[in-house]
Amino acid sequence: MTERGKHRAESVYLFDAFSRALASVCKNDSEILNMRANKTALCHCLANALSKELHEQGSPFREEALHVDLSIRSRILTPDILVSDRAGTNRLAILFSDDKYLSETNKEKEKLRRYRRKNDVTLVLAFATVKADYILVYALDDESTRYYHFDREYGVMDLFKEINLRAPERQKTLF
Repeated sequence: MTERGKHRAESVYLFDAFSRALASVCKNDSEILNMRANKTALCHCLANALSKELHEQGSPFREEALHVDLSIRSRILTPDILVSDRAGTNRLAILFSDDKYLSETNKEKEKLRRYRRKNDVTLVLAFATVKADYILVYALDDESTRYYHFDREYGVMDLFKEINLRAPERQKTLF
């Protein structure tokens, strides 16, 4: 497998683990999602669920264990949750956005992309909005921004929209 193929496969693996962890939080800790000031509690519950998912499965891409940590400081950005090997290799950064929606011109989104490039993070997710029936999740890389709706009742992540940064004028908007 090429290096790019490994990178993509690991990204899919981490996104799947995140989706299962989010489903677990929705099923077992749904009251936290309905609290007004829930960021810290939600980060803690999601980090625990994500750690459990990663340790139960084990990574098919690396021998060393992946660890889930809260609030790792960086000059550019402080992810709320960071998955790494604790030896300098970061794999997944999750940010709970203060904005309800991240627009394409949003500075926070560009900070996420810079953080990803500088720290060689496989996948960066922004967890933006918790609605009554879904959670809005953004997955960012250098080529695109993918918008997902996570159905809280069924625990399913659906791609809502993807914006290709290389050719935005040819994009179709999904509504």
